[in-house]
Amino acid sequence: MGSYSTDRGFADIYLPQQAAILQPVLAAYFPPIPHISSWQRDVFNAADFTVYRHDNVDIGARVRRPRYASIFGLMEFTLRSHRATGTPTEFEKIKNGNGQWFSYFHSDDDGRLPHWLIVDLEGVRLNLNINPGSFRDNRDGTGFRVFDVRRFPVGIMIAASETVTAALPFPYQTAMRRRQMRQWEPYRGARAAAGVGPEWLFPTGQNA
Repeated sequence: MGSYSTDRGFADIYLPQQAAILQPVLAAYFPPIPHISSWQRDVFNAADFTVYRHDNVDIGARVRRPRYASIFGLMEFTLRSHRATGTPTEFEKIKNGNGQWFSYFHSDDDGRLPHWLIVDLEGVRLNLNINPGSFRDNRDGTGFRVFDVRRFPVGIMIAASETVTAALPFPYQTAMRRRQMRQWEPYRGARAAAGVGPEWLFPTGQNA
């Protein structure tokens, strides 16, 4: 287990890539086309967690090291739920209504973020009674709740990388695309004029 400074340094390397991924998603959901105005370093004192603040939405973000995708797959996301010190955790704060979206990124050995997903935290909160997650002990005084997106209703998905989308069951892919298109339609003209197209909405290359 690395130190806070080591883990924080690792997470900070990926901040520009996270912003580049989140910006077009925000552009599709919140016109006019926005930018990420600021990010707040880890109000939970967790080295691998960042909170992006935008006028319309707060987005939690976590970057995992390369080995985790191959060990645990692409369908899970984790929220820190236990600290031996008693410090409030991400899970507690989210359960109590903080945050609207959560983005979960897997890094690779080349310094990229090829696998990612964004979920609706309200969907998580509403379904904790049927999907409370499983506990994973880090054996260092901290632990996580582990959630599989496939155990939530299909509407939980906001967006995902090509790799994650391809691994999702078809109903989740369909629901995600429909949700995205509902957001796109009212602003199609303005976004097209600004050069922002819907390509990211269809990560598997389909247009309907």
